Amino acid sequence: MKSPNKNSLWLLAFVSLPTELSALSNDREQPIFIQADQVEIDKLKGFSRYQGNVKFVQGSMVIRGGIVMLYHKDGTIDKVIIRGQPASFQQMPDKGDVTIISRANKMEYFAKQSRLFLFDSAKVSQGNNSFAGEKIEYDIVKGTVVANKGSSDNGRIHAIIEQQEEEKKSP
Repeated sequence: MKSPNKNSLWLLAFVSLPTELSALSNDREQPIFIQADQVEIDKLKGFSRYQGNVKFVQGSMVIRGGIVMLYHKDGTIDKVIIRGQPASFQQMPDKGDVTIISRANKMEYFAKQSRLFLFDSAKVSQGNNSFAGEKIEYDIVKGTVVANKGSSDNGRIHAIIEQQEEEKKSP
């Protein structure tokens, strides 16, 4: 009998992910609340930097970090860089009631594309399901996660995927 290849195992893992992994669609329409110890804003360059125990809240989206940098384009947030030990990004999905929580030492969030890139000790989890690695790409709208081990031979992807109730009942 032929052993399954790595691509087959990853396909199986992604098919098993819950479908609720996409975030609340109305979060972008909500006001933004930011708390920080220090703030620097440059309207001409379209840049603002928040430092020291930063908390950014927009709807169900909550970003926390030591430093949060916002890049503005055409009057809206285009890109967010989050740094911390670790930094965190969490958001409630449209379907379901379990918040998606992401952690890493560095994150880049591209607001218009709804894509989150996590670097250095990265982890994305929802309930008991999680992916951990050195680099994770998370498409919030599509609900896809791609995890990479990074350049180290020691670093491997760690995935925990809980079976959904219907899968548990089938023979």
